[in-house]
Amino acid sequence: MKELKTKEIAGFYKIWFEKWERLYRWDLWAVMYIIDGCSSDDLFMDFRHGIVARGKNVYENALKDPKSIGYIKGCEYLCDEDIVNAAGEAYFESGGKMEDRFITDEVGENREYEEIEDDPDEEDFPDPAGEKWNVKDLPELYPKLWKKFRTHTFSSNS
Repeated sequence: MKELKTKEIAGFYKIWFEKWERLYRWDLWAVMYIIDGCSSDDLFMDFRHGIVARGKNVYENALKDPKSIGYIKGCEYLCDEDIVNAAGEAYFESGGKMEDRFITDEVGENREYEEIEDDPDEEDFPDPAGEKWNVKDLPELYPKLWKKFRTHTFSSNS
């Protein structure tokens, strides 16, 4: 990636994040929770990077049928931010400047970097697309995945 021009790296970065943002969905977050047993927003960001990094087929299948992620080899290790970090490093090493970089925010709006707060409040981010779930409902919503990755069930009293 270091051989690319700054503008080419910025183009890669923009396309990458457009794809990454389309994966900001509750159903994919549920699949990640079932596979990893964790529901942190940071891990979900890395999970989405891992899906994009796996290529067109995995990405498109994830959009069509999120459960498909649970059946790809190595899905337990999908959380990966390395490639996007490498793109950022290559951008800055090639002479790219923060003020020149455009990013796409969670709702698909292109904004200049300086318009984005350093530490935005959680309320500034929209909810993922789709229907929010409760952990107790996941065994019923995704029974095959739950059986494959989780060993416990929820009692009616939990």
